[in-house]
Amino acid sequence: MAETEIVQEEPKEEPKEEIIEINNEKYEMQTSDSIGNLAGALSKAQGEMTGVGKAKAGYGYKYADLASVIDSARGPLSKNGLAVSQTHTLMRNPGKPSILTQTILMHESGAWLKSSLDIPLTPMKQLSTPQIIGVAATYSRRYSYQAIIGLAAEEDTDGTAK
Repeated sequence: MAETEIVQEEPKEEPKEEIIEINNEKYEMQTSDSIGNLAGALSKAQGEMTGVGKAKAGYGYKYADLASVIDSARGPLSKNGLAVSQTHTLMRNPGKPSILTQTILMHESGAWLKSSLDIPLTPMKQLSTPQIIGVAATYSRRYSYQAIIGLAAEEDTDGTAK
């Protein structure tokens, strides 16, 4: 007769949730139960990061594009066991369509931190709906990425240094 082994599953980690309400809108930040390893690794990664230059120009101002933001952080994040993942959801609220971007900072230990940013879709001259969605998605990804890892964009003075 074969013996039956009973395997007890590990309890699933429930996210901690902090809900902030501003003007009747709820914004939340979620974390895994423990973020000690993530916090330590992020601290080390931030010590290795420098501000990303605002090399792109548009509408009378300079900005750091998404690729520059990701490229400037990739090495320090990876070296310290950190990764960032982002997803989008098209929110079809009647009269108020928007793009919800969720950004997750993950550590190799399994610890994580998640943030959400909801950007309204605003009609823009000469842009189709898919282009408007792309503009909002890229904008929200860039700012969410910078915020979750603590990366500042700064004026690029390389070309003006004397």
